[in-house]
Amino acid sequence: VTETVRTSGLGAARGAGFRRRSFVCAAATSGTMVEGHGVHRVAQRHRRLLLGKVFKATSPNGRFAQGAKLIDDRTLSRIEAIGKNLFYFWGDCRDGGKNTTVVHIHFGMSGQFKTAGFGKLEATKNTRLELASESDDIVAHLSAMTVNHGDMEFYDKKVKALGQDPLREDADADLVWEAFKKSRKSVGMLLMDQSVIAGLGNIYRAEVLFKAGLHPETPGASIDHETFMNVWQISKDFLRRGVETGSLLTVD
Repeated sequence: VTETVRTSGLGAARGAGFRRRSFVCAAATSGTMVEGHGVHRVAQRHRRLLLGKVFKATSPNGRFAQGAKLIDDRTLSRIEAIGKNLFYFWGDCRDGGKNTTVVHIHFGMSGQFKTAGFGKLEATKNTRLELASESDDIVAHLSAMTVNHGDMEFYDKKVKALGQDPLREDADADLVWEAFKKSRKSVGMLLMDQSVIAGLGNIYRAEVLFKAGLHPETPGASIDHETFMNVWQISKDFLRRGVETGSLLTVD
């Protein structure tokens, strides 16, 4: 199903001060960029519903025809979420990834990855991938800005281009700190730079800076380590709350 994320108490750090606002946005639907917590929720749900299954893979609108052929009638063996990116792995994990096909997904502003009972979804002009299993009574429809495929080398290259995701257990805050110290960018720009911190969007950027008491134009290299770690921890806390609740909640 498509999740709706309700945001409240959102502070926008702009100019010389801060102001607070509230509105509604949706995860993995049109009209707003999906933030990192929404992507991780999709991954969690799909690990429960899709992982380990074999699907008939097709591309209803023809825009992922080659990729669909490569994953058709193969086992979905692994799912990874990194920032705003999803990676789905098809193939036998025991072969060291030699014959693995990796599908990379970035929802952009108008993506969704819906699941339902077999035969319960109708493809649209935007449906790039359909995964169907009659025996498991499930179908999944994907529409997204970016849907690419490749091998494990393709995956490794994508990962190297991304920054540290605060939601992942393997996230290394020290690498982010080094990037801050070397950068000429402002703190606000660094928080939005997916090659530094993967998963934060404009809403989280504003709220993290508001809670940390930092102006968005503060040079990243000018803050001390204690201030940086506070920013990192706030980012983790906000994102984790988003994963747990499905809502972009940044106030207690």
